[in-house]
Amino acid sequence: MKRDKQADEAAVVDMNDTLMDYAHKRQPHVDDLAEELATRAKDNINAIDDYLKDDGEARKEYQAIATGYLRDKYDLEGDDLTAARDELVHAAIHYLVGHTKVLDDWQR
Repeated sequence: MKRDKQADEAAVVDMNDTLMDYAHKRQPHVDDLAEELATRAKDNINAIDDYLKDDGEARKEYQAIATGYLRDKYDLEGDDLTAARDELVHAAIHYLVGHTKVLDDWQR
């Protein structure tokens, strides 16, 4: 299956914009919120659950955006969908780690 790199990147940006919006509501006084999230999520996405104290709501939404995008764009299901979702989540975290300043500046 050939992937649409540009569309995948747009999904990654959407995932992180949604995460930042949500996290800002949970942690409104944190100046370097993207960096805080990136530090926690880079090794284990589940670490943002404890940081945001939301029983995984932000993480589940992050994954749901990836799932919905992949299902709609590539018509994936089952194990293929799960594997592609995990890959896209990893790419989104990588983007988050590499763009913390931009995301924090945008949030302000």
